[in-house]
Amino acid sequence: MSYVAGPSIGGVLVQVLTAPVALVADVLTYLTSAVFLTRMKVTEHPARDGPGGGMAAGVRYVARSAVLRAILLGAAVTGPVTRRIGIGPAVILGLVVFPAPLVLVPLAGDRGRWCSRCCSPPSSSPRWASRSWTSRPDRCRSRPHR
Repeated sequence: MSYVAGPSIGGVLVQVLTAPVALVADVLTYLTSAVFLTRMKVTEHPARDGPGGGMAAGVRYVARSAVLRAILLGAAVTGPVTRRIGIGPAVILGLVVFPAPLVLVPLAGDRGRWCSRCCSPPSSSPRWASRSWTSRPDRCRSRPHR
């Protein structure tokens, strides 16, 4: 939603308030965010040393996660596809290919309801990030979730 509405709202602000005022408003939102982030109390847990910890644990986690494997595959394929067909066609291809599997969700029955609630991308579900964070094993988290 923010990817669609954000640029439109930004354009309206520039037209109504003029560009410098809209830019100052944008700066103020970043400063407000920075103030709230500095007020957060976060304690870091030390990384686990030795075999099975650190980088190896992260690689194992990515290997077990279907979502992260798909993201990694997409990142690996993007460069070669863009070089072969160009940036514009690659963007259009991505806009068509990314949502294509969602056509199958109605066929999933009860699993489809679970999938649409729990696995929807961040742009359509603000709870996605917290759900993906809570499903992550403690040893693979960089910060505790509070």
